[in-house]
Amino acid sequence: FIIREFLPFQTEFVWGIEFNRTMPKTFGTVLNDGPNGYDNDGDSYYLQNNKIDDNGDGNIDEPGEQYIACCDGLDNNNNGQIDESGEGVDEPDEFDDVNSNQIGLYYQTNTALTWDKKWELITAARFDYHDQLTDEGLQFGPKIGLFYNPSDLYSLRFTFGRAFTTPSSTLLHTDLYIGEQLFFPVYLRGNKDGTPYPRVDLDNIDVTTPTYLLPIDNSNATDCIQTIDEWCYKQIGYYEFDDGSDVSYTDRVDGAPYFYNIQDPNAPTDMIPIDTSVYQIFIPEANGDGVYYTPEETFNLPDVEPLKSEEIHSWEVGFKGMITEKTIMTADYYISHYLDFFSPATFITPVVVKRDTEELVGFIPPNEHGLQAPYGTSWDGVDNDFDWGIYAPYFGWNDDKDGDGNPIDNGEWGFIDYQNTSTVYNYETSEYEELNVTLYHPYEVGFTGTSIDAQYGESYLWEAVGVDEWHPQQGLNEAEMVAFFGTDSIPGRPYAPPQILLASMNYGSVWMQGLDAGFTHIFSKDLIFDGNFSWYNSTTYYNELTKKEEPINAPKYKWNFSLKYASKFGDMALSYRHVDRFEWQDGLWAGTIGPYNIFDFHYNYTINDNLKLSMSALNFLNDVHREMVGGAKLGRQVVFRLSSSF
Repeated sequence: FIIREFLPFQTEFVWGIEFNRTMPKTFGTVLNDGPNGYDNDGDSYYLQNNKIDDNGDGNIDEPGEQYIACCDGLDNNNNGQIDESGEGVDEPDEFDDVNSNQIGLYYQTNTALTWDKKWELITAARFDYHDQLTDEGLQFGPKIGLFYNPSDLYSLRFTFGRAFTTPSSTLLHTDLYIGEQLFFPVYLRGNKDGTPYPRVDLDNIDVTTPTYLLPIDNSNATDCIQTIDEWCYKQIGYYEFDDGSDVSYTDRVDGAPYFYNIQDPNAPTDMIPIDTSVYQIFIPEANGDGVYYTPEETFNLPDVEPLKSEEIHSWEVGFKGMITEKTIMTADYYISHYLDFFSPATFITPVVVKRDTEELVGFIPPNEHGLQAPYGTSWDGVDNDFDWGIYAPYFGWNDDKDGDGNPIDNGEWGFIDYQNTSTVYNYETSEYEELNVTLYHPYEVGFTGTSIDAQYGESYLWEAVGVDEWHPQQGLNEAEMVAFFGTDSIPGRPYAPPQILLASMNYGSVWMQGLDAGFTHIFSKDLIFDGNFSWYNSTTYYNELTKKEEPINAPKYKWNFSLKYASKFGDMALSYRHVDRFEWQDGLWAGTIGPYNIFDFHYNYTINDNLKLSMSALNFLNDVHREMVGGAKLGRQVVFRLSSSF
């Protein structure tokens, strides 16, 4: 540092440069920095079924755990390995770069504004850059303070400062399996990217040639976005849930969030829009009954913003001085305004339920990993795999049953049996033809609307063809082929394992204020009495997802006193601490802390120059309490120590 003097004022100037590099190594046990047995990017289902040795280990399509069961801490396939990795699991590109670099430049000045130094001005500032938070750029934190010293016995101060607290690697990159809720695995995750929940946006869809203007053989249709009457099925699907109103399905879902349907048999296993006439959002709570959203709240589901550096603006007024010849008093009042305040871990995965039965049907994923956009192609009234035109003449599908100008109509699908040949009537040529397959209409295989006879559904030599054909495992589910590794190679169905996430939220703007007051009274050089009182108040933290106010995890009042006595028989101290009752909530832990009153006694005796005896009786009145929910109960403790020095 450098010290310089300026006249007529006397000024001290201090500056410095600070560099901090953080390099955590948890090997996947806490942070997402190594193998964790989980398919983070959702590609394992495809890689384990593409007949290729993708990871070059000599095994083709090794199974690993089933992708839904992966990472639950169990040996799901009974092969003696827990959560083992297969192809697509624990790939290097799935891990986060958890190392961070932070560089800072700072300075401080202390200037005497008057010759008698009764008025002093302090200025300071920091410039910081954090390479994990590049969007924030350079952070500038100034500080200014004005001190008034009327005498050597008193001092008053007023300060204002702006500071930043950057989120830790744990808040950004945590990746922990912590249990199950609602039959889904629950993970504690870092919140580096937020949750840009996918939404329907029909205004930004490229509407091109309608399906009914395309050639029947679909040979030129592979790059076309297929629509009917200016409605892009590719984005929202075709479900036509009837809510008894005049509002069309298209209008009801335009702007609504998508959800991953996994249990509603009336819709495909796919990403589909939330039609608020049928579905609503439910936010689970680890320590509550959960929250059901209204239709309006469901439609307007807010994104969880990614964590940013906490920006803190603080104003403080302080006093320090002798109020009697033997009593020193300090008092500090502060107001702090936090921007982008970090929350404790909370649920950020909305669950979707049926409005009439509250039956869980799916969830809204927090990111797009493994979801295979574009969404809604599994049941959209479009021949996504281009086999309708091949078999339409033999099933008699070319008659445009609904009169919309498009010969492809919902429900036009059937089964092809590759085991036998058959003679089939061609409705276009009005002649019989010999085919190397056997064709079955859905009613011929016992289709009930949700299932077919088991003898047909189990045969691997059967294939469903047409538009939105039915699949024995997936139900009505025909997805468009989407790009994977640069080729149109996999059906556009979501493969992401269903899971519920806990993460820290960005609470946004939070105001806090408090008062700290303390005193020290000197009876003599051997007997000293001191105490402290704290009052803390904060605006409540509003959770945008649970629609509830959450506790501040701190008591409003607390105080302590201590009496210290030095005698020829040793040094003794008696202390008392009171903590008021307050609510606590952090992740899976919630409850009430306090009130509690703690009395401690400490004794130190110097035996000789090299040997010292000490004894501490902590909480000797045995007020059994917890100081954090989930922590151990604390009662009386007595500790003896004998220490030597040479």
